[in-house]
Amino acid sequence: MNRPEIVPMKLVAAVERELLKRLFGRCSHRFSWPHGDVDGRNYQVCLRCGVTYEYDWAAMRRTDRLLPTDSGQD
Repeated sequence: MNRPEIVPMKLVAAVERELLKRLFGRCSHRFSWPHGDVDGRNYQVCLRCGVTYEYDWAAMRRTDRLLPTDSGQD
C-alpha cells in the first residue's frame, strides 16, 4: 500500500506565507544596512522583497519609498 509523504509543517507554513505575500503584496521587511549611491543619497533595501527606501542619516530612519528608475539607454 502506498503511503502519502509527510510534509513538514515548517515547509507548509513557508509556502502559505509566500503565497499570501504574492496575493496581497505583504512583506515583513528585513532591511539591509544603509548604503549610499553615486548621487550621495542614502537608501536601504529589503532583503526579502527588494523594495528600496530612502534613508535619512540625521534622523536615522527610513523616509520615502524609492521607485525603480528606467535604466534603459536611449
